[in-house]
Amino acid sequence: MINNFSYFASIVLSCQHLLSLFFLCYNKHMTESPLVLIVDDEQNFRDIISAVLGASGFRIATAANGEEALARVEESKPDLILLDMKMPVMDGATMLTRLKEKEGLKDIKVLFLSSFGDAREGAHNADQHFAKEMGAIDYINKTEIDTQLIPKIKALFG
Repeated sequence: MINNFSYFASIVLSCQHLLSLFFLCYNKHMTESPLVLIVDDEQNFRDIISAVLGASGFRIATAANGEEALARVEESKPDLILLDMKMPVMDGATMLTRLKEKEGLKDIKVLFLSSFGDAREGAHNADQHFAKEMGAIDYINKTEIDTQLIPKIKALFG
């Protein structure tokens, strides 16, 4: 009888060990995959960026305007928000201002996106300065997404 109990106990301990390893690996996988919220009123743009970031290993959520984004942020707490500046309902600057007012959400990284922009160096620097002044970590012109987005995001998460 004692031998049967010992045998059963060793099986239970082995199962617990396997479950512990499983959860350790599962949690490690989850922490290695940051959640990026893409906020833009253009569905095609959201779809393209979602595909690019998804293929690079990021988890993705989307919103069509700042109001919808605030609701998504509160429910999912993303690691990074890619935020269009000009949108209907609530623009990016207003959304970022409201986000920074919320305890527990104000430290979420935000990267401004815009189709505004001017090819001249001084204009780009002014846009970056505005983004940082508003509380964003940086600014990318949508025309530069193909070369700058993935490197900037990967640099944020190491």
